[in-house]
Amino acid sequence: MKFTETKLAGAYIIDLHQLEDDRGFFARTFCTQELEEHGLISDVKQANMSRNPKAGTMRGMHYQVDPYQETKLVRCTRGALYDVIIDLRYNSGGLVSTTELQGDFLGGAVAENLVFSRTLFNANNAAFNRTRFFQRMFHSTNTSRLIIIASNRTASASELVTNGMIPHVDVRVVGDATFGKPVGQLGIDFCDKILRPTAFETVNADNGGRYFEGI
Repeated sequence: MKFTETKLAGAYIIDLHQLEDDRGFFARTFCTQELEEHGLISDVKQANMSRNPKAGTMRGMHYQVDPYQETKLVRCTRGALYDVIIDLRYNSGGLVSTTELQGDFLGGAVAENLVFSRTLFNANNAAFNRTRFFQRMFHSTNTSRLIIIASNRTASASELVTNGMIPHVDVRVVGDATFGKPVGQLGIDFCDKILRPTAFETVNADNGGRYFEGI
């Protein structure tokens, strides 16, 4: 088995290590030792299969937390599979620019030129208000339903992605409610330090925001 790390900790692309001869090839598809060496639970509880005769069929897997978490091993034996994992459990925030790019990948095809988010300052600084529109990217997905795995540490920019998509596709949040931070900060130089006071709030195309209790 050949393990390739992804940018998401704990998620791997597993390819077959094929031993070929004139009969064809032989390859190992499951190995307890190799899975455990990569920190994956190898105690098999279930083995399931599905058949989807219609292209574009969407299927999802159950979200499970300690002590019921399981390793998921997915393989497509015929046809093609577009597999998406969105893991926001450990993201306590991030750059708005990165969030806007992620929004373009998720919604650029279905919501091109529609509002992703509005950044709103107080009345004294309303001149700095801005509206961000979805832009179609080369790899924008034709998303119709978005499942967000969240915890109470999912905050700020991660919540902005979720909130920005809600007016345009069917969004479901599973796990816990998010942290609840619909506001952002600006850096101000002060005495060799950088102060980051709360300076603006963000809302979506429906002016939905103020989710201080989480999404």
